[in-house]
Amino acid sequence: MHIVFATAADGRAYPEHPGGEAGCVDGAVVGPTGLLDILATRLGLGGPQVPPVVRIATWQRKLEAAARETARFWTASLASDGWATARQLLSWRDALIEAGWSPTLLVAPPERLADLEAAEQAGPALPGGRADLLREVIAAVEGGAPVDIDLLECTE
Repeated sequence: MHIVFATAADGRAYPEHPGGEAGCVDGAVVGPTGLLDILATRLGLGGPQVPPVVRIATWQRKLEAAARETARFWTASLASDGWATARQLLSWRDALIEAGWSPTLLVAPPERLADLEAAEQAGPALPGGRADLLREVIAAVEGGAPVDIDLLECTE
């Protein structure tokens, strides 16, 4: 497979394929989301996406469970506007996961990371999002799983 990668190519891109003439077989022009989708599919990790509202509602239950025994940095905000607080903290959590954070990685984490770690461990299982899929893809590739990409051409 021949992939042309550009950070801004997740929407419509020109050219639409990496070949000359009218088209190509087994090639794509993609951005970060497209590359993640290709890798996940080739590694057998793809699946239906969970709607954001399901993830937010689940994260809200996890935040509530984590704050049941101990006051957390989000306790007052969660009581005031649970949905908005859960949505914001889920975006923080996903950004941390995307950046390589693991809830059990740090021995003595700062208070906010410790609180987020408690939320990760509490309540129902959180359905995976894009950041979780990225973590799975990285683990599979680092573990030696083949992705069968002949050429990855970066335009930037």
